Formats: sequence, C-alpha cells, structure tokens
Amino acid sequence: MAQQVRGLKTSRLIVETAAQVFCERGYEGTSTTEILSRCHVTRGALYFHFASKQDLALAVLTEGSDVLLPLRRRPVLQSLIDFSLEYAYRLQTDVVTRASVRLRTELEYQGAALPEGGDVREVILGLLREAEKAGEIVPSADPGEIADVLVGSSASVSLFRVGQEPGLTRRVATLWRYLLPAVAVPGLLMSLQLVLNQAERRLRERLAGMPAGGRGEEATDPPADDPQEARPGWARPATLMG
Repeated sequence: MAQQVRGLKTSRLIVETAAQVFCERGYEGTSTTEILSRCHVTRGALYFHFASKQDLALAVLTEGSDVLLPLRRRPVLQSLIDFSLEYAYRLQTDVVTRASVRLRTELEYQGAALPEGGDVREVILGLLREAEKAGEIVPSADPGEIADVLVGSSASVSLFRVGQEPGLTRRVATLWRYLLPAVAVPGLLMSLQLVLNQAERRLRERLAGMPAGGRGEEATDPPADDPQEARPGWARPATLMG
C-alpha cells in the first residue's frame, strides 16, 4: 500500500514537472533530461510510469481535458458563464491546464493524433446550442460566432505566461458583461450572475472531491452567505462581483 502511494506521488510529480517544462519550451523544446533534472527522480522511475516523452504529453493532454466537463445547471447560459470563469481561473492557477493548451495547439498544427474531448471551443459551442434550443439566446445570435468570440478572447492572452496575469478571470467576466445583452433573451438577462469568487470555490470543491453537483450532472447553487453575492450580475452593471 505504501509503495502504491509512493508510486502515485512520483507519477504526479513527473506529470506536473513535465507540464511546467512543456509550458516554457513547447513539445519540441522539451527533453526528458530536463524533466528529470527538475523533479529529481531517476530515469528508471520516469520510464516505469511513462514510456516516452510522447506518453508524458498524452498524460498532460488527458488531464487537461478533464477540466472541460462543465457542471450542468439551468439556465444553460449560466452553466456556460460558470464554466468559462472556472476555466479562466484554472488557466491562471494550474500549470497542467496551461500546458495542455499549448501542447494541443502545437500538436494540432503538426497534424498529430490527439485524445478526444480537449477542444474548449466544442464545449462552449455545445452549451450555446443547448441554450439556443432552450430559447435562451436571441434568434439573431449565432452560436458558432459567439464561440469564436469567447475562445478568441482567451487566445489573445499569452497562455504560456497566463499564470503571471491574475486578471484573466476578470477579463472573461468583463467580456460577458458586454456580450450577454446582445446574446441572452431579455427575460433571462437579469437572472444571470457573474460572480468571480464562485469560479475559485467551485474549482476547489472539484479538486477536493466535495459535492458540487458532480461532473456533467445537474447542480444546485451553493447558498449565498454574502447578500451581495446572491444579486444578479446585472444589478450593478458597472461593477463585477468578486
């Protein structure tokens, strides 16, 4: 049992160290020698867990794809808002998520075969199409165009240095504040919330295994202890709630 725990810790250390190097140097610029020098494990230990640099990159990509499973809630647009804020917060704080973005961008360009489920645009587009079917977005709004705007706004920030830019989550919230009036039907707009600290809280709950609705399941909103936090995101249009 103790040996199994040590093995899991070693594997985790290798993945996180590899992610850091992939973030800094990209796939081609990364060597297993540098990964080993940073995580201080033997080459035998590395190859016990991962047969090659390609396997390490696959592990990072697979783990990075795990964050692309939004909590399901109603209205669907609220689920999309929450997902985008949580994803932005994850980009700020989690090196594996950032590395998976860089690896996917580089390896897609090279025509490499990649694991399914790692395309954030497809997740956003899927939620937008659900919202369209539910009558939550105005008829003139095109889900594909909205998805491009949202993904493009994130791409405008250097994802390879995003850990040094703590304002990404707020930038995404600001984008929503200006975008939603052109997207959401009027009757829904005032009920949608842009609450920045919920992104951090929900991510902590997921990582800690706390009940937060489950992955891909219908979720209920946590109680709002702060009355200000419970107010609609549009009650104070000039201010984002943090």
